Amino acid sequence: MEEIRVLVTDDEMGMRLGIVRVLSDYTVSSPEIEGDIRFVLEQAETGEQALERIAVGGIDLLLLDHKMPGISGLDVLDELSKQGRSLLTVMITAYASMDSAVSAAKRGAYDFLAKPFTPVELRNTVRKAAVRLVLARQVRRLAAEGRTSRLLLIEAMADAWQRHRASGDLNGIDLGETRPSEGGEEEKSSARQLHQDTSAVFGRWIEDLQMVAQIEAGARVRRQEPIDLNAAMRFAFDFAAGEARQRGLGLELPPAIAEWGLGELAEWELALSVACSKLAALGRRGGCLRAQVAAAKTPPMVQIELAVEKAEGVVAVESGDDAAASAAPALAMAASAATTSDLLATGLGWSLVRRWSARCQGAMESRCDADRAYVSLVLPAAGEPAASQSVDG
Repeated sequence: MEEIRVLVTDDEMGMRLGIVRVLSDYTVSSPEIEGDIRFVLEQAETGEQALERIAVGGIDLLLLDHKMPGISGLDVLDELSKQGRSLLTVMITAYASMDSAVSAAKRGAYDFLAKPFTPVELRNTVRKAAVRLVLARQVRRLAAEGRTSRLLLIEAMADAWQRHRASGDLNGIDLGETRPSEGGEEEKSSARQLHQDTSAVFGRWIEDLQMVAQIEAGARVRRQEPIDLNAAMRFAFDFAAGEARQRGLGLELPPAIAEWGLGELAEWELALSVACSKLAALGRRGGCLRAQVAAAKTPPMVQIELAVEKAEGVVAVESGDDAAASAAPALAMAASAATTSDLLATGLGWSLVRRWSARCQGAMESRCDADRAYVSLVLPAAGEPAASQSVDG
């Protein structure tokens, strides 16, 4: 049973008591929602009393008289807007007119009920509002359950990784074509070292992914701390090194990065690792994955540009063009089978980077010319004082 707490605000006691009597035993059921809805009713005699009660919290629906002594119903809506409160409101008035309805709607009122109204009209109006409220509530619950499910899955991955690492058996984790191959001892040793290096980076990436999932699920608070971009970019290039070696790509980082990022280190490492790895997958043998980092034109932001000479047959779409992005499957048909899943700015990996950039109040842009594929990330930067701080401090 869902509960909707209703605040009935009217200076006429008879009106308040009549509304309470009609709704106190009223329950709502709908095929759109799970379970029934019941109402818990409270009363306020003036707009001032209503604002005081709303400030305490817990009110879901406001039934608000238009004309009252002191501040009016419209004044109440104005004050709620100034406070940044979003509260589903039904305006009640004996002076029903198009102008008053428009004024109430502009101030955020959900519906309008003209006096005198019948019990059936009151119930129908409240029913629509209640169904809307409960649907929104259930959607939020489903989203939270989805975030929790992702966290449980990633924690299971992290647990499996820890068990493999503790036992020394890293071959149980599939890292692609990085296992020691047949050949001479020197070749086997080199391949084994590559496998171990990739395993270590992959393990750190799983830990970072777990941390991001914890933040998303509300199990951990997102921190705002200075990010050493030298270390973050090295981590990302280390993660992309396996893909780069398979494709015969070089890796080129700036010798020293003066700028510092701002945010959660695990999120930066995860997003930059995905971006570098995905871009390396587009590279042409003999090419090079390069990074440039500089202060963005709009402070306080930093711009990270990644570029690679692209392989033959790679098709790219601009990330800012929704129409082009939606046409990506059709474009992919024209690409070779080997690069179909590597279209620039499409796929789960790029979606993660793009959404994370937007959540940071930044942006991701991608473009492609005849020879190269580019990705540009504009992200929050720490100010000058933060540059002298220790990231671990």
